[in-house]
Amino acid sequence: MDYLDLVNNVLRRLREPTVSSLYENAQSSVIADIVNDAKRQVEDAHDWSALRQDLTFATIDGQLSYRLNGSQNRATIIDVRDTTNNAMLSMVSSAYIRRQELISNPGTTRPTYYALDGVHSSGDSNIKLWPVPNGAYLIKAFCVLRTDNLTEDGSTTAIPTQPIILLAYAMAAQERGDVDGADIQTLFGFAKKSLGEAIMYDAAKNPDEQIWYGV
Repeated sequence: MDYLDLVNNVLRRLREPTVSSLYENAQSSVIADIVNDAKRQVEDAHDWSALRQDLTFATIDGQLSYRLNGSQNRATIIDVRDTTNNAMLSMVSSAYIRRQELISNPGTTRPTYYALDGVHSSGDSNIKLWPVPNGAYLIKAFCVLRTDNLTEDGSTTAIPTQPIILLAYAMAAQERGDVDGADIQTLFGFAKKSLGEAIMYDAAKNPDEQIWYGV
């Protein structure tokens, strides 16, 4: 189901004519924005399997901090691996690494720890490694990469679409004032139930994690 399909699905639920392009009229433009708002909320609610991929970088002798290219500060790190040595890196606090930096002449060697280190000027997240690398190691950060807004008629999302549709419908109905307070809570209740079920099915793919967020 692409972006245009999502918008038309919401329009039909609002008993409005469907459109052949996203910005065909003022109403479809508003619904297109609401669909993106709903998509973002659904993406943020869970570490979806479909959004997971490796971000790979090579260390440089003496360099402590690295950019996670493409993370855009909405990534969740699942794990970090040193594939050169087939070893997992352990997560520590950034404060821990800052304290280690105070040690006189700590030396350089193979990194075994990592911590998030603020945001790069590009908007990507930075990651710090410790100890300071003493050469080139291939590091892979397995991340959940949440996506930008849908923009084109044919744009698609890899996450479940039913929670997006039901949440966008509830948001649109509330904005138009089509339903009273009790009914709008029912619509949001349907959307929350759909999201909960989608999270349950996806979480079953990674039973060792079971990370949930309030929505």
